[in-house]
Amino acid sequence: MRKVFFIVVVLSIFVLIGCGEQTRPKEVKPVKPPVSGNENVLELDKTQFLAGEDIKVHFTASADFVDDAWVGIIPSDIPHGSESVNDANDITYQYMKKRIKGTLNFKAPG
Repeated sequence: MRKVFFIVVVLSIFVLIGCGEQTRPKEVKPVKPPVSGNENVLELDKTQFLAGEDIKVHFTASADFVDDAWVGIIPSDIPHGSESVNDANDITYQYMKKRIKGTLNFKAPG
C-alpha cells in the first residue's frame, strides 16, 4: 500500500485546479517524494498546466507493485496519508496494470 500511496501523493502535488478565466498556468514547486529509494519515479514534461491541457506522467516502478496500483490526480487540499481518502477524492486515475515503465495521459482539471 505504501508504494501505491507514493504514486498518489507525488501526482497529487501537481494537481492544478484552474478556471476558465485563468490565462497563465500556475506553477507547482517540485516536492521530494516521501518514499526512499530510486526505483519508483514519476516525471512530468513540465510543472505548469492550463485547464484542459494534456499531462503526460512518465513512470518507472518496481516489479512488486500491487495489481491495483494507480496514478491519480487528487486536489491539493485533500490531506495526504490515507489511500482511502485519496481514492474517495480523486478527480481522475489510471491503473498501472503491472507495467513497470510507461506513460499515462491525463487532462489538467479546469
